[in-house]
Amino acid sequence: FDEWARGEREHYYLLAIGAHAELIAHHADRHEYLPAIDYATRLLQLEPLHEETYRRLMWMLATSGQQSAALDLFQSCRRLLTEDAGAEPEDETVELYERILAGDFAPSPRPAAQQAPALRHNLPADLTPFLGREAEVDEVRRLLLAPHARLVTIAGLGGAGKTRLATEVARTFVAGWPQQDAFADGVFFVNLAPVEPVESVGEQLAEQIALALDLALAANAPPIAQVSAMLAGKSTLLMFDNFEHLTAATPALLHLLHTVPSLKALVTSRVRLNVAGERVVPIEGLAVPAEDAALSARSTTEPLALFAATHLFVEAAEAASPDFRVDDAARVGIVQICRLLDGMPLAIELAAGWVRLLSCAEIAAEIRQDLDLLEDSRVEASGRRRSLRAVFDASWRQLTPGQQRVLRRLAIFRDGCTRNAAADVAGATLSDLALLVDHSLLRRIDAAGGAPGVTRYALQEVLRQFAAEQLDGDEELLIAGRHLEWFLAWLGRHRPALRGGDQAAAVSAIAADIENVRAAVRRTFQQTDAPAEHGVATLWPALAALFHFYDMRSWFLEGETTFRHAAEMARQWAAAAPAGSRHDLVVLTAQLDARRGWFLFHLGDYALSEMLLQGSLTTFVFAGEEMPAIFNYNYLGALFRHLGRVDEAHAMLTEARRLATIHRDDYALSTALNIEGQVALLADDLPTARQACRRALDIKRRIGDQWGMTYSLSYLGRLAQIERNDAEAHALYSESMDIYRAIGDRRGIAFASRNLGDIAYRRGEYAEAERLYQASLALYREIGARMEASQSLSRLGEAALAQQEDDAAELLFFDALRLARGVRSTPAMIAALLGLAALAVQQRTHARAAALLHAVQMHRDASQEQRGRAAQLAALLAVADLSVPADHVEPLEHLVDDLLINHAPLSSAVA
Repeated sequence: FDEWARGEREHYYLLAIGAHAELIAHHADRHEYLPAIDYATRLLQLEPLHEETYRRLMWMLATSGQQSAALDLFQSCRRLLTEDAGAEPEDETVELYERILAGDFAPSPRPAAQQAPALRHNLPADLTPFLGREAEVDEVRRLLLAPHARLVTIAGLGGAGKTRLATEVARTFVAGWPQQDAFADGVFFVNLAPVEPVESVGEQLAEQIALALDLALAANAPPIAQVSAMLAGKSTLLMFDNFEHLTAATPALLHLLHTVPSLKALVTSRVRLNVAGERVVPIEGLAVPAEDAALSARSTTEPLALFAATHLFVEAAEAASPDFRVDDAARVGIVQICRLLDGMPLAIELAAGWVRLLSCAEIAAEIRQDLDLLEDSRVEASGRRRSLRAVFDASWRQLTPGQQRVLRRLAIFRDGCTRNAAADVAGATLSDLALLVDHSLLRRIDAAGGAPGVTRYALQEVLRQFAAEQLDGDEELLIAGRHLEWFLAWLGRHRPALRGGDQAAAVSAIAADIENVRAAVRRTFQQTDAPAEHGVATLWPALAALFHFYDMRSWFLEGETTFRHAAEMARQWAAAAPAGSRHDLVVLTAQLDARRGWFLFHLGDYALSEMLLQGSLTTFVFAGEEMPAIFNYNYLGALFRHLGRVDEAHAMLTEARRLATIHRDDYALSTALNIEGQVALLADDLPTARQACRRALDIKRRIGDQWGMTYSLSYLGRLAQIERNDAEAHALYSESMDIYRAIGDRRGIAFASRNLGDIAYRRGEYAEAERLYQASLALYREIGARMEASQSLSRLGEAALAQQEDDAAELLFFDALRLARGVRSTPAMIAALLGLAALAVQQRTHARAAALLHAVQMHRDASQEQRGRAAQLAALLAVADLSVPADHVEPLEHLVDDLLINHAPLSSAVA
């Protein structure tokens, strides 16, 4: 029997070796190195002295970019051969080692991947490789793909790697598209870490979702309802990161899941949500060696790259200190550290940062002093913060009292700060910052979106929370006050550049510090007492700069919300102020109302926009304040122009030009001229339009207002187009597009796209025109610009009509008409009606075409261009004269309402 058993064991042993070899070859040939490396490691456990397997594993490690691990593996191979077999590695093994060591190892090229259509996502880019967690990735994927699992929560201690795991899972869906068609409408990362919970936490959740989707919320409907409507019918995965401090928003999340059956949610949280239907995947630390290196010599010979925790430590240590090398002593210390920290990624990275000052053994000794907290955390989930505090406290004790003061004061900043802000607010010197960077407590960030060459410094969010806890009440009030004053003054200093200077740099700088700006503005208007007179004088330039930023970036919803809250508090300040000091606060309130009115204009609430602009104008007139009133005259002119109220627009703009000339305000004067040119174009007064736009362009160029130049360029392009000079028009539109893109103005990019689409349409390039119109429509919808979206829909209808796609054209024209009627925009309604008339002519429904053309020609606000097109279409009907007695013409709104109620296709709806 024993001989038979030995034979069977030998038989299955050989089968196992063969199976492992086949699996290694299978995955390696497909460049799937992670499973191939795993099978090769297992094969070495079966055949510890099989040198060919060592070579194959060295090759795969080097090929996958893990040269250090490949070199470690060779040393392990040589040591094992010497100790167990009394032999040296073969020449082929040594040659491979020397090639890797010399840096001339050339990985095998990957086969070219077939280009696949991209799946929409906003997942943050990874700066380091994802290590381990294969089982957890598979489990989370399995749950998300299960038909009835709608809410999956990754729960674990802080620093356990929940975010990285969730992001990796989300990334697998992006990478697998379109062969795997899960979440066809996108995978989106919703960052909740920067959110400070308030009473309306459900609205905050909806706003963060909209931010992740890059969608604008309207001001006149509940945010969660808008998000539900946006996601309705779409197969989408939303990844909510750091949900634990927004647990009060759980009902809002459940409501979203109930109302959008096609939606699934992946949540990372320190605690479970504890709601019906939740599927929880608990995670702990990364894989660590099975035995303590200090107790087992064999464990020190195992390549550190084979365990995710030790691999992570080596990667972080090499990043912290380019001179770091792994020798036998370091290897023992690394294993001890990773085991002491239970493989927690954040704690490992922080510990590895100390290699610049301490040996691995010394780091392990420091951590060991606080290990009791970590042991307690294994029993109670509430130990999450204490587990990280062991590392943070060790770092904290290494600082002098002065350095500790700087660190806790830096916690006031959100999303980091510049060196100047750190110095003025927190009292941090360059040496302080350098020391905190060296201690891995502060991250240096080369700003991608800020001013060129400006370095930013940031604390990790959980470390920022730890540092903030060290502030006592009085010190926190002191630093918060400095933060407020510094950012208001800093913001105000950007106002001149935003009106005429390096606008793109100013916008980028504000965008980089927008979280700090928001916090400063929020604190300002949380104060029940009005600022002193000098404080009001400082406050307005900051708010004026913030207005320009919001306007240039098309952040209309946030702008409306911010200025509404500010105006409400300013009104309270004014009401409580003594009569002698009330004037400035009344003027400030009116200025805030006026800016809010402009944002409401872009959000399509024209009635409230007009009310606020007119009301604040009345305040300025009674207060004898001419300079602030120029804004109202200009933007009431713009509002009336968009509504087709040409005479009222002229009156407002005439007064704006008069006052701007008196007060020598070239910025306001050129703005008035730009809008006047648009009004003249609408009234078919082409010479006046050209003269106004050229004058505006000259002034804008002189004062450096590039953003303002875009309006001059665009309408001069429109004039060139009318004169059939498409080459000149294309050049003007393209120049404006370049400026819009540099500043990041989505509204402007949409406008330029539509203008370029008009040129492509006239050239007969309908597919290109359709592409550009679709791009403009998408952007207009995102920022909530409904009137402009209506005009883009009408353009899309014209492109469909030109391609004989009558059904599609009809749907688009009715969608455009519905939007235009909703915002009461006469020019947009006329554009949609002309499209429907052209469709009726093409389909030979003459009676309907005649009725539509009558309405257009007889409306007083129809432009000459629109009337000319109506006449051309009438000629195709053999109708010589469309004019009828005025009392027989149906009012335009009645005609539109009848069309929408009685004639719109059933499937017509504005998405």
